[in-house]
Amino acid sequence: MAYLYVLSVLFAACGRVGVEKLDAPYESGLGGALDSGQASGACTGVCAVPHGAVDCSSGSCLLTCEIGYADCDVSATNGCEISAADDALSCGSCGRACTNAHGETGCAGGLCLPVCTAGFADCDSDATNGCEADLTSVTSCGTCALACTNAHGATSCAAGTCSPSCAAGYADCDGDRSDGCEASLAADPKHCGACTTVCDPNTQICVAGQCQLSPCAAGRGECDADAALACETDVTSSLADCGFCDNMCSVANGSASCVASACAVASCRAGYGDCDNTVSNGCESALTTSTAHCGSCVTACINPHGSASCVASACSPSCSSGYGDCDTSRPNGCETSLDTVSNCGMCGRVCPANGGTPGCSAGLCTTTCDLTGTFALKLSIATTWPGSTVLAAGSGTFTWWGKLQLTQSGVSVTGSVVPCGEIVPDFASTPFINENYGLTIPSAIFDGTPLPSVPAAGVLSNSAPGASFSLQRSALLIGATMADPVNGAWPSRAALTQLDSDGNGKPGVTCPYKSGGSYDAAPVNMLGTSRASAAYLATRAVFLLNGTLNSCTQSTGSATVQDIDYHTIGCLLTSGGDCAAADVNQINTNAPNYQTGASTYTLVKLSGATTCTAVRAAAP
Repeated sequence: MAYLYVLSVLFAACGRVGVEKLDAPYESGLGGALDSGQASGACTGVCAVPHGAVDCSSGSCLLTCEIGYADCDVSATNGCEISAADDALSCGSCGRACTNAHGETGCAGGLCLPVCTAGFADCDSDATNGCEADLTSVTSCGTCALACTNAHGATSCAAGTCSPSCAAGYADCDGDRSDGCEASLAADPKHCGACTTVCDPNTQICVAGQCQLSPCAAGRGECDADAALACETDVTSSLADCGFCDNMCSVANGSASCVASACAVASCRAGYGDCDNTVSNGCESALTTSTAHCGSCVTACINPHGSASCVASACSPSCSSGYGDCDTSRPNGCETSLDTVSNCGMCGRVCPANGGTPGCSAGLCTTTCDLTGTFALKLSIATTWPGSTVLAAGSGTFTWWGKLQLTQSGVSVTGSVVPCGEIVPDFASTPFINENYGLTIPSAIFDGTPLPSVPAAGVLSNSAPGASFSLQRSALLIGATMADPVNGAWPSRAALTQLDSDGNGKPGVTCPYKSGGSYDAAPVNMLGTSRASAAYLATRAVFLLNGTLNSCTQSTGSATVQDIDYHTIGCLLTSGGDCAAADVNQINTNAPNYQTGASTYTLVKLSGATTCTAVRAAAP
């Protein structure tokens, strides 16, 4: 990169680098004469010169310099005599001399490289004039960025530290020696008579260095000595009486204002800035040449991977190899490595996290996923059921939600799953009866005390987006308990260990039948003279997942559901009271016999709340 930089400097800045037309024949670099057939003022061959060559094929002599060399004396006889890459008198271009009155300097790669003696520094970032700044002066005391000021006394610089001398009645109370003696001990209620003496801002003022009771309300002052017009001054905003009487706000190199009883810098004149946010020294920074404040207070010309300077309020960086000015901000130079996830291979190429850890390798983006966390699982299970004497054949989709807690180790995941919601498809009677039935499983069942969890385990092909993902057999179970809910056979209704999942004193889960409109309460006898308003259910879905890791926070694919297990273990009559055993048998006998078909799953990682409500919201 340095080699290319020198090349660009030489071609851009040196008028004698490159191709030059010669007006007369001259001796070659090998000591020989030009071709004998050459006419005066023209040539017909190619002549060699030091660090270059002459092309005579066009009838005119054109001098071409080698990269890094220049013809600075405009004399063709000695060719390209200057090494612009390391000549301190023509560093990077003809006539660009490296000087340094306070140290040493050299030229390398077409750039001046000053080395400062103690007590001096290169504060203007112009390497050609070396270490121009005296660090014992009040304009650059100890460092380029520190200027000593004192509006109420004198100041000097000793051993790299500002040393103010205060006028009578003033003191350096803020401990900042660079802004001098900013406090008026005679009238400042925050430093009344001494830096540590503070008058009560609500009841006192400072008069002649003593706290006295104020005759005025807070924020007002008697400043015009006219007793007929008492407390006439608003000291919260008066430029002449800011905070207290006779406290005139003024700003060096700018204009002042009074805000909330304190002097403030309103604006700075062109070319200056209030860069230390200190009112007492005003707009202390010259923005046209300061590398610490180049063009604005917040603009420092820095370049950790190249060089930089400040000229006419503008930074001028030059990048080293492997770095770029990716923020397009010239003041901070070539700030960015091109081997990061934010700038992978080129400026602006951001490697996406996809919910994992992004990486950049050899200019290519990578992502490493960690599935440790809580996921919302949604199962969409296609089902059909055959018809019977009273039941019409039909089809519909069961929807199950589960909260899947996973821990990843390598390409293996382990954890558990708990139910978070279920939707049961509607079903209908035969056209002769012409009734419609539907069950609602309330969300409140899942949003209270967590239901029992079931183990879950899976495997990834790798830990990057696009990997295959599979989850071994697991189950979602509500309304009952089983020793082995994943692999155990679904017991008969009589053998089922019931669980009062919703805590209402009824077995299983209480699920109201849909009512109103086209829906009918479920009949509990053949004639339909008695009906149930709610069923007490126990259900289970055993499933396997096989899909793709779309990102580190989402996976989709197919679900294999072997069966939907389903029992009505009780019911509530519309007339009140629980159903008899015969009523429950009637409901179960005429319930759909669900057969599962093609099913899908969606898995979404939860970044915030991990409640069942959040699960259903994340995978609607």
